[in-house]
Amino acid sequence: MTRFFVISDLHCKHLEKDSHEDDHFQLYSNKLRKPKEKHPIESLLTFLIEKDIKADYLICPGDLADKIDTQGLISGYNFLNEVSNILKSKMIFLTTGNHDIDLYLNHKEYSDKFYITKNFHAHYPIENKTLNDNYWLDNFYLYEDEKLILVNLNSSKNILPDSVNIDEETINKLKESISKIKGDKIRIFLCHHHPIKFSNYSVKYKDNDVIDNGDVLLDILSRNKFNLLIHGHKHIPRINVYDNVNIFCAGSFSCLHNVISSGGKTVFHLIEIDDNINMSNFRCQIKTYENSMTAGWRYSIDNKYFPAITGLGANIDIPKISKQINSIIQEYLEWEDIIKSFPDLKYLNPKQQDELESELKSKFNIHYYSTTPGLIPNRLIKA
Repeated sequence: MTRFFVISDLHCKHLEKDSHEDDHFQLYSNKLRKPKEKHPIESLLTFLIEKDIKADYLICPGDLADKIDTQGLISGYNFLNEVSNILKSKMIFLTTGNHDIDLYLNHKEYSDKFYITKNFHAHYPIENKTLNDNYWLDNFYLYEDEKLILVNLNSSKNILPDSVNIDEETINKLKESISKIKGDKIRIFLCHHHPIKFSNYSVKYKDNDVIDNGDVLLDILSRNKFNLLIHGHKHIPRINVYDNVNIFCAGSFSCLHNVISSGGKTVFHLIEIDDNINMSNFRCQIKTYENSMTAGWRYSIDNKYFPAITGLGANIDIPKISKQINSIIQEYLEWEDIIKSFPDLKYLNPKQQDELESELKSKFNIHYYSTTPGLIPNRLIKA
């Protein structure tokens, strides 16, 4: 099993002496780390140790800082390294968010909007010097090891206040590099911005920051068997599918902008990919954890917001499998026994989960039930 720990949109910043904490932000560079429940990172480290969670790779889809707060960048980067050490991950993959650059050149001493981003740490966004140089020169790098191929795109390179675009030169270089990839490995594409339109719960978060030529990017990825694109920016976890490319928005770890209005929570995720599954039949599970500033991190229980456990890659006929489930249920059946009979159900995405639940309920009067109220359903009951 190969595991990816995904933590996005920290929006870390320094709390000024005469300022007050904003309810939309949870991670401050100079906030005391006790009590741990009030500090998302300290609470996370405790949780990871208690649950003995490990991951091979750590992925952050951008916005370490808020509004190019320099101390936020430095502290956010250091926080991620603390997390990586606990996870014992061998690589950290970071990409650049719009809040990680000086878009409006507010730092008058620098004429380059990327100056602070490029210079706050020698190993940002990656320790490998060749890949680091590629990221800043070509706007992306391509990482490969024995299990993984990951392309990291700087989608903030050509950002304007009201648009995001990947320039033609970068598109051509991407196409050329990706077309040379060989081998049946996990293929992941990482960027900060979303490549397809993303609806919002609040009208004040207008979607004018979608990648203009995102469809061109997705066509390249689809043709080259990239099954998973991970991005941040929108703060609300969501999964879409475009021509066999699974698009996973990782939500926000510690910023509540565009989250409160959706009734959601700040989150992190653990993606698990079976090493025996080849990329022509890509499937994985995503486990999601949410934060309570009074109780700390926990398994996500708000299943209507985003499932605590979801999947990607299931190719299932929902009406057909509903009939098959109905044929083996007497009064009730534990979900783990259902999975033994129908293992592909582990990889249903949120839309497929909703379709299955609706089909079972409307056609066969079979209902989901949790033996622990508020937690994920673990039993099917036939009324």
